[in-house]
Amino acid sequence: MRMGGDGTMGQRDSALFAGIDGGGTKTTVVLVDAEGSERGRATSGGSNYAAVGQETALANIRTAVREALAASGAVPVDASDLHDGARDDLEGGAARRCFADGQTLEYPAGQFLSAPDGQSLIAAAWIGLAGIDRPTDRERLLPALSTLATTVEVGNDAELILSALPDARGVAVIAGTGSIVLGRDARDEITRAGGWGHVFGDEGSGYELGRRALQMAARASDGRGPETALLPGILAAWSLTDPSEMIEQVYFHVEKAGIARLAGVVLASAAAGDAVANALLDESVDELALAVEAVARRLDFPGGAVPLALGGGLLCREPAFLDRFDRRLARGVTVGRRELVPDAALTAARAARSLVPATAPA
Repeated sequence: MRMGGDGTMGQRDSALFAGIDGGGTKTTVVLVDAEGSERGRATSGGSNYAAVGQETALANIRTAVREALAASGAVPVDASDLHDGARDDLEGGAARRCFADGQTLEYPAGQFLSAPDGQSLIAAAWIGLAGIDRPTDRERLLPALSTLATTVEVGNDAELILSALPDARGVAVIAGTGSIVLGRDARDEITRAGGWGHVFGDEGSGYELGRRALQMAARASDGRGPETALLPGILAAWSLTDPSEMIEQVYFHVEKAGIARLAGVVLASAAAGDAVANALLDESVDELALAVEAVARRLDFPGGAVPLALGGGLLCREPAFLDRFDRRLARGVTVGRRELVPDAALTAARAARSLVPATAPA
């Protein structure tokens, strides 16, 4: 869903374009110029509003955008001003922005991304947020997000990954804290699998790997399951001395992201030859491959070869996991072009340039 002005911008050559990648663990904002060169970057807390709440999600997005603008030099303010501004916006008050030339600008809530002349500092923003899965999700957040730039495109975080492929046609797979598979073909048919959230979905994600590792560690501790290196590995990762301490850690101290980080324990244990950990990894990549197969069956790709874009920490930063996924996927899908997208926000920022056509020379 897009909201914007008339689709043109006379100052496009000097404009900034934003890519915003909002997941369950963190929000990354990258700003590029008209040539696609990075100008600023910032990270804040998660912005999956289904997980952290709408107010927190929007505050984290605003904070990251402000700090990226400060990093680019477009808004030379200190960090305390940025955080004060976020609080003012949420409370519906006014705030003041200070500029390098000594000018100040009083602005109403939400209008914090304007230069002294009132023009938006960001020409276009491509925003992908985990948890944005239905039209009602977009409608709920778009009014607040529309103040970020002159033109704003809002969608699921998988759509950012898909933008790495030509014309954003193919299948995007995310395996990070959560997981989802989304595809689009030349007919503009869009379909998805997974992305149901951590309570009854997110198979193949870091969170699900961590949850399953805890489950198998508990079974080993009870004697209900085989011995596994996952048990001492989790205790060491959390600085615990007794398995019973996992209960307090899980229910009182560790959030979703902390459980997702246990995927690293699974990968290390599997590399050391632990049978239980290896079985969990096989289960994880099998679920991701099943989701890709389900999406590919419902779409039409020339020659049957499926263009693939891969995002999320498990696929982009864990070569052993990626290799296992590739081998499993090859049993059911013919893969065409494949793109790893380790920096979805940068990819989205560059794609955002297409939202503002260049004006013809006078």
